[in-house]
Amino acid sequence: MKHKCTGWAIVATMERPDGTWYADTITDIDDDTASSVDTFLTEYCEDKIINETVPHNDIKEANKNE
Repeated sequence: MKHKCTGWAIVATMERPDGTWYADTITDIDDDTASSVDTFLTEYCEDKIINETVPHNDIKEANKNE
């Protein structure tokens, strides 16, 4: 089965002035950023399939056909 990203958010580690930190999940993202992340994740999932199904010494050969 092909891997597919069905949703995402940006999780940022934020540091307060006192040195403590917290995780902030950002879901309200502008269109340019969303488009870039969608493209990245699509390519990431495609690469993940190749890397999980092709022996490591054949990855370069498998990627040649793209």
